[in-house]
Amino acid sequence: MNYWELVGKFAEIMDMEDDTAKDCINCLTTIIEDGILRDGKCVVNDFGTFTARERKAGVVYDFHRKKCMPIAPRRVMHFKPGKRFQKKIRGDDWVVNEETRQAALDAALATQKAATEARLKELQEEYNKNRIKYIHFGVSFEDFLREREMEMGIMTSENNSPYIEKSPNN
Repeated sequence: MNYWELVGKFAEIMDMEDDTAKDCINCLTTIIEDGILRDGKCVVNDFGTFTARERKAGVVYDFHRKKCMPIAPRRVMHFKPGKRFQKKIRGDDWVVNEETRQAALDAALATQKAATEARLKELQEEYNKNRIKYIHFGVSFEDFLREREMEMGIMTSENNSPYIEKSPNN
């Protein structure tokens, strides 16, 4: 919603002319600006808090000029929505129940499984690329996986591999 849509909606709700609605909205924004300039913040109950914050000086890299440039300290605006406004935007679905918790767990497990399968595929390709060397030295694919896992710190013990499937006799 832009400024003119806001003016039109306000005029419709309050049953007034657009010019009068525009003056009301301009008055409201002026009051908010004055409150922020005077007190550093303006609180609108159940909607949110507008604050002015100090941003410290810094240095940024200008890619066009190929050099670092200093940035002066300045004041910036910040808005923190109120609880009622947040609940209205989120809807009632944000409350976690058993179904949503289980769905989140299932999604996390699926993501972890996909990442594990992708890593296993990468390791299989690496092993196959140097297969002659590994076979010559008697290194099986399972031994190769254990070695890579220990290098990456994945395994906590020798029998705890996320990549090697457990057989009944292991």
